[in-house]
Amino acid sequence: MLQQNAAAIASGVYDRRIEVRGHDEISELAASFNSMAEAVQRQIDAVTATSEERKLLLGALTHELKTPMTSIIGYSEALLKTKLTPTQKTEAATYINRECGRLERLTQKMMRLISLSGGEAVQLIPSPASALFAEVELTLKDAAARQHATVSFADSGARYAMDLDLMASVLINLADNACSAGATQIAVAAERNRLTVSDNGCGIPADVLSRVTQPFFRADKARSRGQGHAGLGLALVSRIAELHGARLGIDSEVGKGTTVQFVFPEQDV
Repeated sequence: MLQQNAAAIASGVYDRRIEVRGHDEISELAASFNSMAEAVQRQIDAVTATSEERKLLLGALTHELKTPMTSIIGYSEALLKTKLTPTQKTEAATYINRECGRLERLTQKMMRLISLSGGEAVQLIPSPASALFAEVELTLKDAAARQHATVSFADSGARYAMDLDLMASVLINLADNACSAGATQIAVAAERNRLTVSDNGCGIPADVLSRVTQPFFRADKARSRGQGHAGLGLALVSRIAELHGARLGIDSEVGKGTTVQFVFPEQDV
C-alpha cells in the first residue's frame, strides 16, 4: 500500500493517503508518509493558486492597455491627419505623453505583482481625490463619448491613501464596464472614505451578482465576447481593493443600472 501511494504521488495524484492502523513501526511510517503527502498537497495548492493569479494579472495587463491605447491612437491620428491649432497640437501631444507614462508605470507595477508569489504590498500615498480624477478625466470622457455616453465627477474634498496608477485603473475599468452595459450616464463621486461609480446601464442579474469579480466571468457572454471583453475588469478591481485594504461593494438592478463602491479603511489622511 505504501509503495502504491508513493507511486501515485510520483505520477501526480497528490490526494492519496494511507490508513494508519496500530502503533508499530509500519504505522509510524504510514503516518509520516501521510504528513509528507499533506505537505506536498499544500505546496501544490499554493503553486496552483499562484499560477492562477499570474494568469489573471497577465490577462488583466492586456485588458488594461485597451482603453488608453485607443485614445492614444485617436489623438495621434488627429495629429497626423487633421489640421489643428498650435494649442490643440500641444494638448494632443501632452495627452499622449501623459498616458504613455501612466501605462509604463502601470505595466511595471503589474509585472511586479506577477513576479511575486503572494503579491506585493503597494505604496499607499495620501492623495486628494481631485488628483485621481485629473489622472483619468480625459481618458474616461473620451472613451465614453465614443460610446455616446457622458461622465461626471463630484468631489467633496475627499482624500485617500492610495496608489494613483492602480486607482486610475479601477476607474477606467468601472467606466469601461458601464459603457459595455449600454450606459449613457456615468457618475464618479468621492465622499469621505467612499469612491463610487454609478451608471444607468442594463444592470446585472441578481443570480450572478456574487460571481462578477471572478476572473474571466462574464454576465452577458455574447455581448462581452463581441466587444472583446475577457471578464477581467472587476476581478482586477477586486484585487486592487485587497491591496488597498478596501472593501468592494456592488449593487445592481436589471434595467436600472449598477453602483460600485470602493470603501477605503477609515483613517486620517
